[in-house]
Amino acid sequence: MPALFRNLRVLLPAAGLLVAAGAYTWWWHAVADAVRSRVPLMIAAGAEAGIALDPGTSEVGGFPYRVELALRGATAAGHGWHWAPERVRIFVQPWNLRHQVVLAGGAHRWGRAPDGTALAADVLRASLVHDRDRALQRISIEATGLSATRWSLHRMELHARRTPDGFEVASRLEDGRFTDRSVPTRPDFQYALLEGTVAPAPDLPALADPARWAHAGGVLEVSRLAFAWGPLQGDAQGTATLDGAGRPLGAFTLRTENFPGAIRFLEDQGWTSPAAARAAEAALVEAGHETAEATFPVTVQDGKVTVAGIPLLRVPPLVPVSAASPVRRRSHPDGLRESG
Repeated sequence: MPALFRNLRVLLPAAGLLVAAGAYTWWWHAVADAVRSRVPLMIAAGAEAGIALDPGTSEVGGFPYRVELALRGATAAGHGWHWAPERVRIFVQPWNLRHQVVLAGGAHRWGRAPDGTALAADVLRASLVHDRDRALQRISIEATGLSATRWSLHRMELHARRTPDGFEVASRLEDGRFTDRSVPTRPDFQYALLEGTVAPAPDLPALADPARWAHAGGVLEVSRLAFAWGPLQGDAQGTATLDGAGRPLGAFTLRTENFPGAIRFLEDQGWTSPAAARAAEAALVEAGHETAEATFPVTVQDGKVTVAGIPLLRVPPLVPVSAASPVRRRSHPDGLRESG
């Protein structure tokens, strides 16, 4: 009898471990099947929102610690944009399917359909947190080592958190370089920092067609926009959206410590005509700003950036005109040139 009890003390825990391992394996495969079954649901939801999704080839793995959905040859396309990553891996913990980590590395094609621009990234990952109704609550995107034909960017970050009024957002770009040798005088880009609130919160149709979100009253409240690109430096606050032609539309208060240098930079790049540059410098003197530090109103409207009442440069549409309300094209007013 004592020997039997000793054997049971060994066999019963071992049997319990085997049963638990078997139950976990069965449960993991059930979760993996549930993840696999979400692929056609994602395609259907995208199609309903106006986003064409093609998952390419998919494979589920990651046992035993996580569930990994690996996609190769996947593509996504909306109104005027197209994304084709070389591969995408989506990770979830079996006990928390509402938190997904997405890793998309290597080669990409991004831009307007059908081809876009070749884009490489050392790291491109995202963290998505949903609630029980699958509404997105938090998102974090990080990319390092981004490079395209004419530029490279050391780091990009985007963080957003849902609030009762929309999404609080914070974004940062660091260390941009321009590799286009046809523009040898263009300095490196140091950083840009954006903090604000997007309201109302964009949904899948808004991602498919940003103009739709803007036409429905979508606005970005900018609590801080700080940037440094050579002599072009400053801090701004204001609001922004898109107009009927998919162009930026907004009003800001800009504070800069190098206004004369910024004007010369815009003129040297060919984005502002000499006449507009001289008018801006005269407005600086007329306003009584004897030093380089100054605060000015800035408006972006009809594709023009106006500083202190002086139109300085043009900005292109952020979304294709076909995705927004049709508008009649206008000729460039005197003193304005297309920004590069």
